[in-house]
Amino acid sequence: MRLRAEKAAKLKKMEDKKRKEREKRIAETEGGKAASAKTYPPSKFIRSSLEKFYSENCPDKLGNLDKIMEKFTGKWGKLEAGLRKAYKDKAPDFCKLYATSDKN
Repeated sequence: MRLRAEKAAKLKKMEDKKRKEREKRIAETEGGKAASAKTYPPSKFIRSSLEKFYSENCPDKLGNLDKIMEKFTGKWGKLEAGLRKAYKDKAPDFCKLYATSDKN
């Protein structure tokens, strides 16, 4: 009986450790509470930047702009990562654009 209890406690400890590691990875990849978390500009600015980017690089996606904004609201880091993966150096950095714009 004692062996079962020790095994169960060890298994629970391992599961807790895995869960914490998974939560940490999710936070880092989704722009959550990562150590280097950015403060992103307002959604309105991101939308206009994204609209300009797509009009220059992929006009076909302009029709999906509302869906994209809805999907990534609050997850701007994840959106930027996806754009960097697909468009490499052409992808916008919303924070840098905002800092150099006259809208701040």
